[in-house]
Amino acid sequence: MLAPPVCPRFEQAYLDVHGHIVDNHEYRNAPRGNASRECLGHFDPARAERGTIRGDLGTDSLVAARAVGRLVGNLVHSTDEATATRQDFGTWYGALHRPAHPRDPHPTLEALMATPVRRPLPLLATDQVAAREPGLASVIEYRKSGLSLNHVVGCPLDCGYCVRHVFGNFEMKVPRALMTDEEAVATLTGHHYFRPHRTPLQIFNLATDPMLPVVKPHTFNALRLLDDQGLTNHVLVFTRWRVDPDDCAILNSFRNIKLTVLVTHSGITDPRIEPVDSAIAATSLRTLYAHAENYRTVLYWRPIVPGLNDTLAHLRQARELAEHAHATVFTGLFFRNEIAAYYDAHGLPMPYEYTARRKIMPEESEERILGYFHNSTDTDAPYGALFRKTSCGVAYAHGEPDYNGHYGIRELCDICPVTQLGRCARSWREPDAMEATREARALGATGDVEVTDRAIIVEGLDEEPRYHLQHGFGYQCHDRAKPHHYRRHGRADIGWSVTATKDAATP
Repeated sequence: MLAPPVCPRFEQAYLDVHGHIVDNHEYRNAPRGNASRECLGHFDPARAERGTIRGDLGTDSLVAARAVGRLVGNLVHSTDEATATRQDFGTWYGALHRPAHPRDPHPTLEALMATPVRRPLPLLATDQVAAREPGLASVIEYRKSGLSLNHVVGCPLDCGYCVRHVFGNFEMKVPRALMTDEEAVATLTGHHYFRPHRTPLQIFNLATDPMLPVVKPHTFNALRLLDDQGLTNHVLVFTRWRVDPDDCAILNSFRNIKLTVLVTHSGITDPRIEPVDSAIAATSLRTLYAHAENYRTVLYWRPIVPGLNDTLAHLRQARELAEHAHATVFTGLFFRNEIAAYYDAHGLPMPYEYTARRKIMPEESEERILGYFHNSTDTDAPYGALFRKTSCGVAYAHGEPDYNGHYGIRELCDICPVTQLGRCARSWREPDAMEATREARALGATGDVEVTDRAIIVEGLDEEPRYHLQHGFGYQCHDRAKPHHYRRHGRADIGWSVTATKDAATP
């Protein structure tokens, strides 16, 4: 790539990041002289200023490179005349330096960017962490599907509906580590809400994609560190990126943790909303399912939006993909204010008039999905392995009862396979009211604590302590002030008829 006055060469990047660089830094049109260098940033990415290519997108540091005696991966290299160009190419790709790609001493840009980077991501300095959003400094977040570990932050995939909008890290396009994998896993297993062999766990689901080339080594290392402790907790890994047979071999090597890889597939074709071709996720799903031995794979079909990806063609595609998964979970759009603001700023069509605290999954879309998947000739599983809730699909894939206690919300179970209903029925037990009250009070609950045949009803507890109670008892735990309405359990009211508004969650 040679075009005076600047000759950039990508040392490591994603294909999608390439487009991000062009759009945001416009290095191809940079003026001559120092301004071109200023656009690239300091040659040491760790010292480059924000707003430059290396400062925003570099993942290496001179200190890390010198520690192991290699060249620094400074993302972009530039020269201002032909002689220097030949000399620099000799340095980077000549006999004195190992090839950047193991099979090709002069790789194409695409091949180079597809090569996994095996060295650890550079750690953000303490002052860099402190300068970012307050929530990013915490690497543990408790979600309904589990205690979530997020010590690598940053993703270039730019999905318009991504939950990272809500957690304040969407503008971080290059993955950066907040701490080492060892420190992160120790923080996770030392967390006051962690229970060995019981608390479900998630890896990198709020901050990056765990299968991106530079993130993948950290994903595998975190899984290894958990597995080596003999832990048998459920561990969930969500991805929409490429997974190959070599990755599957590593995933199969874990012997203790109950590992599930959930492949996010939307089928949305509008690149402004879904810039990642859904065919990538579809291929990864098939690969994962074909090689699965010690892990399970789930088709995570989301976000379903009426008129956007619930057409007959989308339903047909989803049902075909469901044949390549141990279970399928369908869910709607998490349309919070932050995501609505992103849609508005980028001129995207608003899917709904209002935002909501919970995911929006309209009744009409659900009925279309259930109608298409229904097979009356299958008496055990008339809807196949189709589930409304993530934990239900994960548990079924491993042949276990749901760890979130959804069996108490019986209208959720009307599509479950008969064998799974039996598992959940045998394990579901209503908690002792005094014990539930004692534990809720210890977590800070105020007011009355009530145990119904559907859930533990509490007051004064945020989401995290409620999830802790829920996973501890294997029984739903609800906030009295935010009831779960009949049939819309855990979903927003938007898109549901008046006849479905009765509240069966609280008296």
